[in-house]
Amino acid sequence: MRCVLLLTLLLVCSPNWAQIETSDIDRSFGIWLSAQANYKFNKKWTFSIEKQYRLKDSLTSFDRLLIEIEASYNLLNQFELGLGSRYLWLNDDIGELKEFEHHVRFHLYISHKTRIGSLSLRNRFKYQQQNEIGKSRLYGDYTSRNYRWKSLIKYEIRNWRLDPEIATEFFYHSQLGQLSGLLGFKYRLMLGTRYRISKNRQIKFRLITEKELQIFNPQRNNFVEVKYSFPFKNRYL
Repeated sequence: MRCVLLLTLLLVCSPNWAQIETSDIDRSFGIWLSAQANYKFNKKWTFSIEKQYRLKDSLTSFDRLLIEIEASYNLLNQFELGLGSRYLWLNDDIGELKEFEHHVRFHLYISHKTRIGSLSLRNRFKYQQQNEIGKSRLYGDYTSRNYRWKSLIKYEIRNWRLDPEIATEFFYHSQLGQLSGLLGFKYRLMLGTRYRISKNRQIKFRLITEKELQIFNPQRNNFVEVKYSFPFKNRYL
């Protein structure tokens, strides 16, 4: 248990929250608004569907709209396996050709969670790949792959509805035709809380900042996320 706690703390705290360099490309901030329904079929299987709308550039530009479905399997209590698919409408406003694109993304993940006193810890490894619909390699569509590691710490306060949580996520991006190595890395930092409206409804608030780890013109993005969740389960459980 101590090793899990130390590893999670190290991964969460390793990036420098205050590091802002003048060479960063700051796309200002955006907002993510989403609604999610989770259905617990039995003690092992859970299914979810989520719809999310994003704005960027100080809320002046549409970024993307997505719909995601996911299935997760509870393995040995502390471990979870999951797979899902996401359909995206993207606003590509960079470069000479500006257009709306349709993409599809698939992902797989394995996560481990544990509890130490009032602390809840979760570590997750996730693989995802994404392609643009209706475009082949001949026209420049090559599979985009991401390998992601996320560590989260949540502190539960007795008789308090707004339990704080902090998380760090590292990304490694790989795509044919792009340089690999350090140019493929970025990190994301998250600070948030959840407010339980009722037994089956909650709202999650998060402040998110992410930055590319590259030498030339690293891009920095900042977001506010608001997510409404509606979990329900099989009445025979």
